[in-house]
Amino acid sequence: MKLQFVVGAIFILLVTACSNDTEQAISNVTTTIKDQADNIRDIDNPHVQSIKNGHLENYPTKSVGDAFNDFFGSPTWKHFKAETGEEVVEFTGHMKYQETNLKARLQFVVNENGTFEIGALSFNDVPQNELIKNGVLSAVFDSEHANSNESNTGANRVQNAPSRNESISNQDTKTTNSTQSSNDQQPNDLNGDYYYTDEDGNPLNELSFSINSKHITGTIIINTIDDKTAVIDFSGTLKNGKVKSTFEDDGWGESGTMQLKIDGNTAIATITANENENSTGWGINTGSYEFQKSEP
Repeated sequence: MKLQFVVGAIFILLVTACSNDTEQAISNVTTTIKDQADNIRDIDNPHVQSIKNGHLENYPTKSVGDAFNDFFGSPTWKHFKAETGEEVVEFTGHMKYQETNLKARLQFVVNENGTFEIGALSFNDVPQNELIKNGVLSAVFDSEHANSNESNTGANRVQNAPSRNESISNQDTKTTNSTQSSNDQQPNDLNGDYYYTDEDGNPLNELSFSINSKHITGTIIINTIDDKTAVIDFSGTLKNGKVKSTFEDDGWGESGTMQLKIDGNTAIATITANENENSTGWGINTGSYEFQKSEP
């Protein structure tokens, strides 16, 4: 009687396990079919084409589409609009990671200005952290892998993806679209003097700076009240069109931090003023100030 009970229990467990495996297999097949159908539907989608024709800043010689299609097996691309209103392009493809066959799913968020950011990555629908994502990108764009004869077989693998305790150096996932004109390029390496005026036409607001081998020094003048202006001097290393700096005195005793973002003909200064009990009220206020490139 006990033997019959044990055999029956084992049979139930086996049936349950087979059932779970079957359900998972059916789910995987269904998802793959849907991804392939979405890929066909969105093959000419402008957002998809924008990502596929774009380039990562650290890998300007090969487009995202070529690199991903070469590295991954069964690549698919689709577009959707997120609940947040963001335009998202989602890529799926098969690869090997630590000797395991995986289906990678990576999202690209399309910005209004034509650039895009790399979003979430998952393996078999399990979210991955930033270190793993950067490791995958490094492997995808490494020439040894991107030009491999194993392309589109799903056999390409991430061999150098960092562990959770390893750090990433010189890896930036900010991207630019290859269709941008040269006038929209960020002046990371453009030595020289630059002058910007207020976006809204206030003649008292102006921005000027000089770049020398990515080191930037400059001055921001902001109209605060009536005809009074605050002056902020800044300096730092320009990276991906951005520089952060602190200031100790704007001419009215105010101090704080400033981040300047330069995007072609537009520059935005985001200023955070420290609390000051002795403020005159004439100094700089916390806020963002937008400038347009002009001639001095």
